Amino acid sequence: MSASDFYPVTGWSTISNGKKGDFAALERLMARYRPPILREMASRANCNAMEAEELAHEFISVWLRRDFLKNLDRKKGRFRNFVKGCIVNFLCDRHRKSANKPEFNIIGEPSHTDGPPLDPGAEPVPMEEALDIEWARWVVALALEQLEQEFVRGGCDALRGR
Repeated sequence: MSASDFYPVTGWSTISNGKKGDFAALERLMARYRPPILREMASRANCNAMEAEELAHEFISVWLRRDFLKNLDRKKGRFRNFVKGCIVNFLCDRHRKSANKPEFNIIGEPSHTDGPPLDPGAEPVPMEEALDIEWARWVVALALEQLEQEFVRGGCDALRGR
């Protein structure tokens, strides 16, 4: 599967018109890129569809508020790479902000510090490696699926070495 399967081809004229404040052009960009933004959010934040929807909504809102097309230059690369970079920065900023917030515990409510964790989590994966890990999982799943199909087509003879 190539990147173009996930991200639509972008018309730079649409981007140029969006930079000039053309609301219809911005609307077309958001309509084209909303589904890939949702998939990217779900993949990078490792969340369900509803959480990805919330993140994507917040991301697009911040993106528009900050006039994201202002410094975009076609010579610097593809628009989809720009979008992916913006998503990474958005998630990093969001994580940084949430990590700096003090945690409040309600008196009498159990907290995660009341004892050892029942199932300690794995080491956190750097954001740059998360996509590679998901890609590898997808490749392995495809290979297993193909192997299963070959096994079914070959019947039990494949196991006996005939």
